[in-house]
Amino acid sequence: MTTARYIAPSRGDRLFNAVVGWLTRRGISLAGSRVLAVRGRTSGEWRTTVVNLLTVGERRYLVAPRGTTQWVRNLRAAGEGELRVGRRTEAFTADELADEDKLSVLRAYLGRWGWEVGRFFEGDGNAAARSFFGANFQGMPVLERVAYDYANAHLGLDFGYKRVTFYIHGGMSYIRAQIHNLDSVVATTASENGGNGSTEISIKQDPTVTAWVPSAKLGLIVYLW
Repeated sequence: MTTARYIAPSRGDRLFNAVVGWLTRRGISLAGSRVLAVRGRTSGEWRTTVVNLLTVGERRYLVAPRGTTQWVRNLRAAGEGELRVGRRTEAFTADELADEDKLSVLRAYLGRWGWEVGRFFEGDGNAAARSFFGANFQGMPVLERVAYDYANAHLGLDFGYKRVTFYIHGGMSYIRAQIHNLDSVVATTASENGGNGSTEISIKQDPTVTAWVPSAKLGLIVYLW
């Protein structure tokens, strides 16, 4: 039996959704946000959560980037729900897309909200690495499933006089990712180095890598007219 994909929300996700939901309930839609209301499949009570409403052509879609969440299960059972912004409420009925029809919708969804939900979608990073290192790059198992959290913040000062402006900007970027398939890399490396199998290394859990990267920019702008 195939286990349904589900990624539990982090504390940051819960806080972000709470803020966006609070604003949306007061009539402020952020980048297409809506409050989705669906009857619980067991209780029959209204259950609400914040979602992004995607419009492609004349059709509208709801995408669950974290997989088979509770609202997905409830909407599958109910087949209908409501989309709310402030006091505006729109009832709708829903049909689930076939797997072969989902790719174009996911691409459109990531094109608009990739900054928010891109970390929930793992992809094969070997193609990107090959374009950087060249055609001789053979690929690595740890790059077969790549997803990460990313955020950055920058501050700067600008000084100008007449047609000349000098600026200095500094910032910090944060990256957090999990490394998958590390067992395969360890086994391959041991084999290539002539390991005799007397020592076995087992990695029980995918390790998490976190990096803080500082950056700075200095510049001079001269206006010719």
